[in-house]
Amino acid sequence: IIVSLSWVTDTATVSVTQDKDTIISYVKSFVENYNTLLSDLYKAYDEKPNSNYKPLTDSQKAEMKDEQIEKWEEKAKAGMLYHDQTLGKVIDEIRSAVSTSIEGVSGSYDSIYSIGISTTGLKGQLTLDEDKLKAALDNDSESVYNVFAKLEYKNEATTAAGKLQETADNYSKSGIAQRLGDIFVSSMKSIKSVSGTDTSTNDDSDLSTLMRELQTKMSNFKAMMNAFETKLYKKYDAMEVALSRLGMQLGYITGGQ
Repeated sequence: IIVSLSWVTDTATVSVTQDKDTIISYVKSFVENYNTLLSDLYKAYDEKPNSNYKPLTDSQKAEMKDEQIEKWEEKAKAGMLYHDQTLGKVIDEIRSAVSTSIEGVSGSYDSIYSIGISTTGLKGQLTLDEDKLKAALDNDSESVYNVFAKLEYKNEATTAAGKLQETADNYSKSGIAQRLGDIFVSSMKSIKSVSGTDTSTNDDSDLSTLMRELQTKMSNFKAMMNAFETKLYKKYDAMEVALSRLGMQLGYITGGQ
């Protein structure tokens, strides 16, 4: 908003106009950042793993230089998120949040499409028609604002156990900013649930649980192999004793002849 003052004799005139250029620059910045984010997410989702680069063992690392290890591991990590379900869900939710109309917005401007933003290509990149956005700002700037910034808090109620329980999902009535914010928060929780938050295996994430199970299996397998090795050594020792006795008996028989 631009506020200007002018005086004619003893009278002051205040005129208020919209700073449409600044608003348009913000929308352009949103479109650019959204496209960059979506492009990066799709890049990780579509990148296939390279089967020629397996994780290095300690003995292999000992024979390589640090620079070689870094380049190898970079290639080995490529494709780790190829068609990952959690990442795919995040992409779908982000695209839906932007493309779905906002309920409860008065007037005809209730979606990005109505204010000059459209999608192009199979991967949902956005394009902006500045003239259409200017027209929407001239006709109903409040509705344009609500498309992006309308806040609709979720209704909650307290259960008998004293815990808050969500009673209504007002996603459809929320603006794009709140939708994306909620998606990012829930996505971080999902990622934490799957992969944990650090390199330890002490949390309850799916990855930590899997690692603990593998560690248990490895420990059990090692114990089994040690027992099998001990058993073989005992048989080998018994065989040596038997061969020694046989040799003694054979020598006695030969000497006796």
